[in-house]
Amino acid sequence: MDRLTEWLSVFEEKTKEWGQVFQPLFQDFAQFFKGLGETMKPTFETFVSKVTQLGPKMGQAFQGWLERLWQRKEWLIVGSLIVVLVTLVLVVIAPESQKKIRVSQTNSLVAKEYGNKKQVKILADGELEETIRKNKEAVVILADPSDRYYDNFVKSISDSELMADFNQKVYVYPIIYQDKKIKKFYQLTSGLTMIHFEHKREQKRITLNSQKEIELYLVNHLNLLVTD
Repeated sequence: MDRLTEWLSVFEEKTKEWGQVFQPLFQDFAQFFKGLGETMKPTFETFVSKVTQLGPKMGQAFQGWLERLWQRKEWLIVGSLIVVLVTLVLVVIAPESQKKIRVSQTNSLVAKEYGNKKQVKILADGELEETIRKNKEAVVILADPSDRYYDNFVKSISDSELMADFNQKVYVYPIIYQDKKIKKFYQLTSGLTMIHFEHKREQKRITLNSQKEIELYLVNHLNLLVTD
């Protein structure tokens, strides 16, 4: 526990140094944080009591450190720490939240257009590479919703009777986000491209470039795709 006390002491000194470095930036916020601190003091005291229950020495060391900050009214330092915490939240949590929103949008706006759910799996943003990596074998169709034959493709692949002659699962990735990056990485020359992967390596690809090709030969192309 002496090491913990020593660490807290060093951390306190470091926060003072941070406060001096960022002093010009945080001077205008000092009064705000001071008022905020007075308002949150009961919450701080409750938190300290909970920490104290975890262990007398640990709780006392932590409580002493907080009290020293409190008594000295070092709100500039506290403000600096809050800003650091907010920055961490923005850097770590915000991108993950954005990703979840994009996944939700893909599922709600695109996936509901497809039928034949047992055989056709719609991949959301971020799931394409994971699917190729985790599956020993995968038939992936990269579909651009702006392609002129996209609606014909959705109708055909959603037809469970038509797809009955193909006995494998099909993964469809609608190219909605980062379309330029996806098209460049997979070297796409068509809005509808079927690719067969084995052990994360591309084995064969076939493009769909006409309504007739989709409506009459989709299943034939799929079977040809997985045939050596």
